Amino acid sequence: FTNVTVNANLGKLRGVTVYVVGQARQPGSYSLTSLSTLVNAVFASGGPGPNGSMRNIALKRGGRTVTTLDLYDFMAKGDKGRDALLQPGDVIAIAPAGPPPVCFEMAS
Repeated sequence: FTNVTVNANLGKLRGVTVYVVGQARQPGSYSLTSLSTLVNAVFASGGPGPNGSMRNIALKRGGRTVTTLDLYDFMAKGDKGRDALLQPGDVIAIAPAGPPPVCFEMAS
């Protein structure tokens, strides 16, 4: 083909409102694009707060847990296998951090 002109018109992305609850730095309601994922919502809320778990972040939809995210896996390995697209009304629950590991000293 010669002298071809192509025009593309992208429509406006719709928004989704999701709720970040629990031990987030900034819990609340967030309006994100329809292409946003669980990771995007966690970062939008500032991530887990000082008492929040980075290993137990749940995406809840219709009262059921859709997936859980281990933020360490994402940050250390780039593993987005547990990430999911968001839908309107989704709830992201950041659990409290568990107790610190118990350290044992070896007897000499």
